Amino acid sequence: MQMKIALLILIVFCILDDGISIVLADDRTSKAISDTNCQLYGNIAGNVYYMEKNKKERFPAVAKVYAVPYELTETNSFDLNGIETDSVWIRLPNLTKVEKQAESDEKGRFLLSKIEVLFPSKRYTIIAAAQNFHFIVFNNVPVYPGASMHLEIEIVFEPDRYLSKFYQACDSKIPMWYGRRPDFEAAPSAPAFQKHEESQGVSYTVFATREGLVGFSTANGHIIEERDHFVALPTREYLCSDDANYDYLVSLTYNGKTVTAPVWDVGPWCIHDNYLAPEPLREVYQYLDHGGQSGGLGQGLPFAQAAFYNNFNDGYREKRWPNQKVLNPAGIDLADGIFWDDLELNDNDWVQVEYLWESFTIVGGYESGAWTLDGSPYIFEEDVIIDQSESLTVESGTSVFFNGHSLEINGIVTFGLMERN
Repeated sequence: MQMKIALLILIVFCILDDGISIVLADDRTSKAISDTNCQLYGNIAGNVYYMEKNKKERFPAVAKVYAVPYELTETNSFDLNGIETDSVWIRLPNLTKVEKQAESDEKGRFLLSKIEVLFPSKRYTIIAAAQNFHFIVFNNVPVYPGASMHLEIEIVFEPDRYLSKFYQACDSKIPMWYGRRPDFEAAPSAPAFQKHEESQGVSYTVFATREGLVGFSTANGHIIEERDHFVALPTREYLCSDDANYDYLVSLTYNGKTVTAPVWDVGPWCIHDNYLAPEPLREVYQYLDHGGQSGGLGQGLPFAQAAFYNNFNDGYREKRWPNQKVLNPAGIDLADGIFWDDLELNDNDWVQVEYLWESFTIVGGYESGAWTLDGSPYIFEEDVIIDQSESLTVESGTSVFFNGHSLEINGIVTFGLMERN
C-alpha cells in the first residue's frame, strides 16, 4: 500500500513519551530548530543634559533614572495621586523602592544593566528626575535582550517647563534607538558572498563589528569586562544559556589568526535573523515591514548585509524598529579581547566564521536507512520516496521539515518503535 504525506499545515506530533517530532512547514514558515529557555537580560543606557534659559547649548546633567515594569504604572486623563505631564497623568510606584535605578555621572552618562526581559522584549516605563526640573517619562518602551541591542535614550531637561515631559514609545520623535551607532563613517567594501566548503562545520565570510560596551550585560546575563571573549549573533537560537555554558561556539579566522569563542549575546541589528538556517527556515521574513519579506536571502547571508548592500527590506531593520536604517552589514559582534588581542583587528572588517555546532541534513528523492538525532533536522529539498523494497527508521526526537514537499511511502518506515507499512 502506498502512503503519501502531503504538506498542508504546520503540525508537530509525538509518538511515545520521548517521541519523534515531525514538523511540516511550508516554504514561508520559519521555526527555530532550537530554543533558549534561559533568563534573558537587557540594558538601558543614555546621556542626560540640561538647558539654561534663552540658551541653545546643552550641558551634562546629574539625574536619577529609573526603569519600572510597565504593568506597575498607570496613565489616566486625571489622577491627583499621579504626575501631571504635558499629555496625561501617570501614577508611579515609590521610586525609592524601584530595583533598577542609576545616577548619571559627571558627563551625564548612565547605565541600567542586567534588566530582566522576555523574548522578544519586555516593556518598561523610564523616569528621569533631576533637581529643580520636572520629570521626564518614557512610557511603555520595549527593552530587548543583550548589550548589542540595548536601548539608548537621550534625556534633556528644559527650563521653564510647567509640566513633566511625556513620551510614548510610538512617538516618531522620541529620542531613542537600539544598539550602538556605527564606529566608522565610510561604508566597507562588499566581498562576494562566500561559503567555505573546506571547513568542518558551516562557515561563511561575515562582516564583524566590535561590541565594546564594558559594564553592560549580555543577553545571557554575563557582565562585559575589559578585553572580554565572546560573540553576538542576531538570533537567540544559538545563545548559550549563561556565561558558564559553551554549547554554541564559533571559530573566527582573520589574517591567519584563529580563535574560538562562545555565543553569549544577541545582535547586531536583529534578534530574529537565524541566517545559518536554510532559506525555508529563515525566521526574519516574519518580522519585516518595508518589502522583500517574501524571501530571497538564501542560507548564510545575514539580513543586515542584504539590507545594507542590496536594499533588502528597503534597507530598514526589523519592524520592531520602524524607520531605522541598517547602517552597516554586520552579521556578528566581537568582544574587545577577540577584536583587539586575538584577531588584532584595527577596524571592523570581514572575518571567516565557522559555526561549530551547526549541522542538518538535506534529503530528497529515494531515501532509505536511518534518520537519526545526530543528523537532525532533516530538511526536504524535493519529494522523498521510500521504495517498495526499502525501509527507513526515524529515531525518536528527530525533527523533519517537509517545506512543501511530500513523503511517499511504498516500503516500511519506522517512527521510534512504531512501524508503518
